[in-house]
This record gives sequence, structure tokens and C-alpha cells, in this order.
Amino acid sequence: MTFEGVDIIQSLSSKPETETKTEAMLVKVTQAHNLVVVFLSISVLVASVVQAQDPACFSATSQRACESKTDSDSQSCVWCLSRAVSNGCFATAEAASLPGSVFHCLTSDSLVSDDGSDEHSDLVSADYGSQLRGAGVEESLVEKESMHFHDKDEPHETKMKTSSYSFLDDGIQHVLEHKKHEGSDADLCDGSSASISGYMSLTGSDFDKKNDKHLFFWMFEKRPSEEEVADDDDDEVIPFVVWLTGGPGCSSTLALLSENGPCSVNEDGTSTTVNPYSWTEKAHVLWLDQPAGVGFSYGTENDKNEEMVGEDAYYFLQAFFKTYPEYAASVPFLNIVGESYGGHYAPAIAHRVWVGNQEVAQKQGDIITDDAESDQDELIVLPLAGLAIGNGLTDPEEQYKWYPEMMYNNSHGIQVVGEAEYEMIKQMVPRCTSLIHKCNSGDNFISNFACQTAFVVCNSALTSPYQMTGLNPYDIRIKCEVPPLCYDFSKVENWLNLPSTKSALGVAENHAHSWTSCNFGINMKFRVDWMKTFGDSVSDLVNDGVRTLIYAGDVDFICNYLGNQAWTLKMSWDYQSEFQAAEPHDWNNGGGLARSAHGLTFLQVYDAGHMVPSDQPEVAMDMIGDFVSGKEF
Repeated sequence: MTFEGVDIIQSLSSKPETETKTEAMLVKVTQAHNLVVVFLSISVLVASVVQAQDPACFSATSQRACESKTDSDSQSCVWCLSRAVSNGCFATAEAASLPGSVFHCLTSDSLVSDDGSDEHSDLVSADYGSQLRGAGVEESLVEKESMHFHDKDEPHETKMKTSSYSFLDDGIQHVLEHKKHEGSDADLCDGSSASISGYMSLTGSDFDKKNDKHLFFWMFEKRPSEEEVADDDDDEVIPFVVWLTGGPGCSSTLALLSENGPCSVNEDGTSTTVNPYSWTEKAHVLWLDQPAGVGFSYGTENDKNEEMVGEDAYYFLQAFFKTYPEYAASVPFLNIVGESYGGHYAPAIAHRVWVGNQEVAQKQGDIITDDAESDQDELIVLPLAGLAIGNGLTDPEEQYKWYPEMMYNNSHGIQVVGEAEYEMIKQMVPRCTSLIHKCNSGDNFISNFACQTAFVVCNSALTSPYQMTGLNPYDIRIKCEVPPLCYDFSKVENWLNLPSTKSALGVAENHAHSWTSCNFGINMKFRVDWMKTFGDSVSDLVNDGVRTLIYAGDVDFICNYLGNQAWTLKMSWDYQSEFQAAEPHDWNNGGGLARSAHGLTFLQVYDAGHMVPSDQPEVAMDMIGDFVSGKEF
């Protein structure tokens, strides 16, 4: 999870030089309390209207659909926008009674984009913005990030092979544009492993009827060991890992080149060096840049929740394994792994694969094997082997409770705040978690507003005090040297933006952004999704025999080991009591502390921060090797 969720309220962290740290933190806690008051007052106003909403109008989910309907008095329904809660369709009389501080209702001649979304969705009333600013939140919180649109008719400059599928009945096309790296391209990163890069492009989906998205990927085969070369066993099932960097909005290609991939970029920014601790030592690995707008991925940047993320990733995997069936297997082989906000992504995508497998198996009655032929447009079962999350945000209601403890009572005895500040910060935990609980109580106006309020309140009260110390949120032992991400990724950025690199990878130069490590505009679109919990998705998977590993470096603050340990112990599943009773034990001769039961493992990785493969590369390689091979921790 990147720290930009706190950076957007960075003004709350600034203080006069004469102000003490304790006084500044007191101001921040007071501001967070004021936001709770704003939330409650607006919730009461909105709830009174929503409860009486005209059912004839309520069912419409876009402006165009809304304006085609009439209310119970035969008046046209009215589409109303809000940045505090979800947009909605109301009867004329209801629209007139909506609080102007929350809603902006449109006339029938207001513009609508091709996909039915509102061109005016960036509007927010001055009154509502004033309330937020009065509570201590800067206007940047309510400003809409711009979307990037591209001419989809222009051809790529680099020739790519194309494989097209129509998995759905309504004409949606899933197109895999791909190239296998051979010759001089093979030495781009690691010549010892075959690699494939390209895009999965889809035109139209449940969320994008008339728009398209193009997700960039780079996949490397497992490095062959000397024994494997000598054995040449074609029947061996090689595990396949899909890696997802979080953010939201950060590129998985960054992890490929700076964490667990087969090479790293040299200081000159023009060449690479082979990484001996690459996860390709243990498995085939694919790094996926998603959603659209992240890394080299491009298209309509409207993803805002895990349902959208899961849907696109599911069909990406279908297209990939239909095109390259040699990497699939009839036994569990597929492992979904996420880091940071990947604690949302990975369980959502793995769960979507799990649900899809059940649907396909029920329809087809069997599982496709490595060399089985199937109808071109038939979906296939993708046997799911494992789910792993590294320093992730998965259950915010539980994890946010542990920020004060990580500041004051962590495994390294580093107290980043004094006792008075620690006690003051702890006082805000119940207010924060009550908002997160409300956020997860449904999917409606009030719960969505609670999600956005929790995002501001919780980060302001519980994470901003840490930011004020100047320490690195990804490693409590060191200072944040290069804000906001605290690390210098310029050499990676330089290398990926070289024309030669782009050409070799098949990057769509006429469409894609210049590569950057993170897209902060994408990050802001997920502020409702941020506080959603995905523990239920994890429990579904582990209950069905999907091996699950939750690992956390123990000097990370932002997605710390205390919070991750707590939610795994609290998660309700078939063997919860056995997992709670399991004795923590040494793993890998001092590499970490593991607790395991019935396929679920929590692993505290010693002396590692947010990016475990960067801080402890050999330990991380051993960890993923044990995981994908089915060894006990």
C-alpha cells in the first residue's frame, strides 16, 4: 500500500515551527474527530431521502438510464451527482429536497459519455467542500483526477502476434497481443529464461460497454536447474505465479525490476543485471500491470473497486492460458500473489478464479489438461493452487487498530512516538474502526460515504502522526529519503522508457503513458474500496483447500506484521481454533516466525520491510519456493 493515501492530506501534517509534536498530533486528532461529526450530520440528511427514494427511479444506474424513466407522478427522473456518496436517480420531488451540500442534480441536456458515465461527475458542491475543509481536509480530497483516453484505432509500432477470444455472449472481445522474446530481445533481462510480454485488450465488459482497456504483462519461465535440464521431464507440473503490486496504482513491472524478478536495472539506467534470487528460480512468474493506466497499461481509467479488477484479471488469465496452454495443468498450478494493496487485489482475483472454475466445471463437467483441445471461445478451468499476500491491506477494520502498537510496541523495540502521543493516538481507534465497520455494512449511499470518511479519518488520526516523524513508512528503521515513495526508482523509470526497451517489449508507444512507478490518479479512484475487507474471500479459498500464505516483514509500518497477524487469527474459517492454537515456530533457520494449520500460514519475516523480496531476497526466494511446492512452513 503506497503512502499517498496520507500524502493527499499532507497539509494536515504541516505545523508551525513553534508548535510541539504533541500539539500537532492533538490538532490532527481533533480534525479527525471533526470529520466524524461531518459524516454523521450528512448521513442523517441523506438517509432520510434515500429511505423514501422512488423505486421507479432508484433502479437506474446511469444518467442516460435515469432520464429515460418516469417517477410515480409521471415526471422525468433526475440524475444527481455526489462526491460524498454514490450518484443516484431520484424522482423530481425528491431531487428538489436533496441537501445541496451533498448533491448536484443535472438537467436532461447534461452531457453523458459514450459508456453512460457522467461527464459532470467531477462536480462537487462548494458547501460540501467547505465542510470538509472546515474539518481540516484540503480541497484536493474532492478533486477528480482526469482520465486518459487513447485512439484505439492506431496500430502498435511493434509487430505482435494476436489471439482473439469471445468468451462472453454479448460480443465482447478479449485479445491477447503478445511476443515471445528471442534473439537479441532474449538478453533484455535474463537470457536463461524464455519470456513473453504484451497486452490483453478487451473491448466492452460489464463495466465498460463501449470502452476498452489494455493490460500490460511480462512473463518469465522458470529458470531450468542443472537437474531439470538433465532429467528433461515433460510431465513435470511447474507452478505458475501471478504477481500483483499494490498502490493502488503502482506497477508490477517495478517489482520485476527491483524486488523478485529475473533482473535488476543497473545504476546507469541503460542496462540490467541478472538477479540470482529471482522467484523464477522456483516457478513461472507473470507480472501484471493493472488496472488500466498503471505502468504500460492503458485505456479507460475507470476501475474503482475489486469487482472490476477481478473481472478484468479473470479474463486476462483465460486469454493467456488459452494462448499458452503449455503453462497450464490439470492439477492445481496457479498461485495468485499480491503485495501491499495487493491484499485487496489478490484475494479478489483468486476468488473470481475460484468462482469461475466452479461455473465452468459445472457447465463442462471436466477440467482441461495441458494438451487438451477446447473450443476457441470456451472458458477453461484454471486449477487454483495458492493465494499469498505480502505486507498487505486485507482487513482494514482489524489492521488499523494496530498502528499505535506498531509505533510504540513493535518487535524491534523502536518507539517512534512518545507515550503521551501513543495514548492520544489510541483514543481515535474506536472512531476509526466504527467507520470502517459501517463501510463494510453494505453497498449504498451511507456505507460508501462511511468508506470515504474512514479513509480520511483513519489515515489522518492513525497514520499521519507517523508521517510527521519523517521515518520511512515501509521501514521503521530508516528515514524517508525520497518522498512520497521514499525510494529512488529513477533508474528503473529511465530503463523502461528507453525506446529500445519499449520496442523490445512491444509497448504500445502511441497509446501508453510513459512508464512511472505509480499513478496517483488511479490511487484516488479506490478511496471507497480502500476500507473494504476481503477476509471472507480468503476464508472461502482456504476452506476449499487453496493453500494460503500471509507474510509480513516486521519493520514495515504501513501494512505491519501486527495487523496482519491479528486479522489472520480473527478470520472465521473451518479451522480457526486450530490455527489460533498452533504454536509459532522458527522457519528457515532464523528467517522468520511461522504459524500454520490446515493450509493457512502466517509468517513474520525478520528484519524485512514492506517489500520483503528487496530487503531479504534469499529468504523471500526460499519462502515462495516452499509455498508453491507445497512444503510445510
